[in-house]
Amino acid sequence: MRSELEQALIERLKSENPGTFLLIAPEIPAGLNNHLGNTPDVTLKHVVFESIGQSIAPLGRFDYVVVAETLDRLSSEVSEQLISRLRDLHAKLLWVMVSGEQSERYGSSEAIAQGLRMVSAEKFGTGTSQWYEFSLEFYKPVPQWLNARDWANPDQWDKSRW
Repeated sequence: MRSELEQALIERLKSENPGTFLLIAPEIPAGLNNHLGNTPDVTLKHVVFESIGQSIAPLGRFDYVVVAETLDRLSSEVSEQLISRLRDLHAKLLWVMVSGEQSERYGSSEAIAQGLRMVSAEKFGTGTSQWYEFSLEFYKPVPQWLNARDWANPDQWDKSRW
């Protein structure tokens, strides 16, 4: 994991202070490990991905899930299954790193199809990797008309019969 991303992730963890954090990556970066060691409020679970049944199925729900340097070892079908399962069952907020080599198998069209949005590359200073994020807050904002005041449309009561 690149140091720019590591710093951005540490800053976000400091500001939002999640209770649980899942990292799916070959190793834990030293700076992130030091930060999490100094914050006893955050529970870290590190998983090296083997298969969905072995690595992911027994896990519970986490406030933050980061998938880094993992998708380039997987087929596109397994990558999509992994991201879907994490998004639907295990993550309140999901960050996914797609390296330059992997972007042909799992690129922006696949990520957008799964409801992820691209996080700007300038934010992390990386040119070879793309970062995607999924959060329910951004995926489906509440429509303006969906509120108690406009629910029954009282302006139309005297004008027409339903």
